[in-house]
Amino acid sequence: MITHKVGALLVVVAITLQAWLIGCNQPAAVTTSATPTVVAAPPATLVVTPTPVMTPVPTPTPATAATATPVLTTLPSPTPSPTPRPTFAPTPPATVIATSIPTPTPAPTPTQTATPTPTPTPARTPTQTPTPTGVLPLIDAHNHIIPGLAVENIISLMDQAGVRKVVLMANRIPDPPPIGWEDNLVLQAYEKYPQRIIPFLTTVRGGRGIFTDSAFVAYAESQLKAGKFKGLGEFMIRHYGISGSAAEAAPDLKIPADSPWVQEMMRLGAKYNVPLLIHMETTPDTLAALDRALLANPNTKVIWAHQTPLKMGGGPEPQYARQGDPNQLATLLDKHPNLFADIAVGYETLFFEPRDRQLPESWRNLYEKYNGRFVIGMDMATSVGWDQYYLPRTSAMRYWLSQLSSDAARKLAYENFERILTPKP
Repeated sequence: MITHKVGALLVVVAITLQAWLIGCNQPAAVTTSATPTVVAAPPATLVVTPTPVMTPVPTPTPATAATATPVLTTLPSPTPSPTPRPTFAPTPPATVIATSIPTPTPAPTPTQTATPTPTPTPARTPTQTPTPTGVLPLIDAHNHIIPGLAVENIISLMDQAGVRKVVLMANRIPDPPPIGWEDNLVLQAYEKYPQRIIPFLTTVRGGRGIFTDSAFVAYAESQLKAGKFKGLGEFMIRHYGISGSAAEAAPDLKIPADSPWVQEMMRLGAKYNVPLLIHMETTPDTLAALDRALLANPNTKVIWAHQTPLKMGGGPEPQYARQGDPNQLATLLDKHPNLFADIAVGYETLFFEPRDRQLPESWRNLYEKYNGRFVIGMDMATSVGWDQYYLPRTSAMRYWLSQLSSDAARKLAYENFERILTPKP
């Protein structure tokens, strides 16, 4: 009996020891599943039957299964999320706006820039200050006759403006006529009104200086010898090109004052005691060449045109107006007693503004100091110019003269030019 009980006890101890040993070998399973309490709960009797009860311990496999599911195959489902919207939304508006908006904006701007160009209209403002004609007699020492312009029209305008005499040179002469055709035009006007017109031998044809031809030098001398012409001009020493209609355009010309052809003409001027009227823009080169020419020909009277406060410098456009330096001219006048100048406003009339009626102090001082060296002129280079600008320019000229002393005004108005034309004793 005792033996039987001991045997049974030993069996229970063995089974319990076996279970304990198995449990020690698999701690992870017990920890993760948290079922150790369950294993201890069943009575010992039940353990005998399914020793294999321990086989369920491999239930950790759910843990590996659980790690498989987290692969999150569902995450790729965001394939809808690469929303096509970002690609489509920007494109349509960009193309539509870009093509429609920029195109209208350029259109208005050109029309705005075109409007400033009519600014030349202020040139007519001098007519608002009419000066009574006949107060101070004038000699217009720089003007032109154009084919088709009746000399009677010229005389009528002179009478209205109180101009006693006018220097005429031909202008706008086409190339085909032979040399001398333009001078006959001047002489015909002179023969009709010899007391009013002072004929100058024309040295320009179609905007080009023809005096570079040796044949012209011989022709000029023959005409001066006859004694009818009182001067030579207008020599285009340096002339800015002017665009416009055929009646207004002028070429760009560069013929140095000390070139052989001009020197030849200067010698003729000294020989026959007639002045040369030159058109020359002011640059360092042109000034140096004129200085050399005057030194080489001290007995030739040279009248340098367009020495006014509106004088151009750098080009024929409005921004180049009022660029003259009175000091440069004063230097040459001091150095060369045979140099004179006119204050004719030519092409610059297009840029004349109300402020230009007032002489700047520097120019007024120049005219006063050298009051024996300046003459006046109106310079009508086209037929239209005579009709539109002669009276306004004459009025502006009188206004300038009114700002000088009476002595200086009288000399510029007519006395100086009479003295220039006086034959040497």
